[in-house]
Amino acid sequence: MFLMINDKRYAVSRRIKQGDTVKYLSVSPSVEDISGTVKLFRDDGLLLSEDNAEDYARRFMVGTLLTMTNQPEPMPEPVSPSLEEEMAAAIREGVDSV
Repeated sequence: MFLMINDKRYAVSRRIKQGDTVKYLSVSPSVEDISGTVKLFRDDGLLLSEDNAEDYARRFMVGTLLTMTNQPEPMPEPVSPSLEEEMAAAIREGVDSV
């Protein structure tokens, strides 16, 4: 299969649609500009699907995964200090108070 995006052809292995998110797997080469109509074709040229990139708030590539979604960007999870970091901070506090 292949994608056509802005008159450029990209190899792709699969399209997954879940709710308001579309993912294309194993896209190569990397897509620089995800805009316009994203068309998925079978190897013999049969058009399988069309997605308008502008219908999605977020469009991005991570590795070979192209994602278009209206889901908000996930909030980063807070990082808890490790036991070693907590112990080092406690030692520093004890030294600073002397």
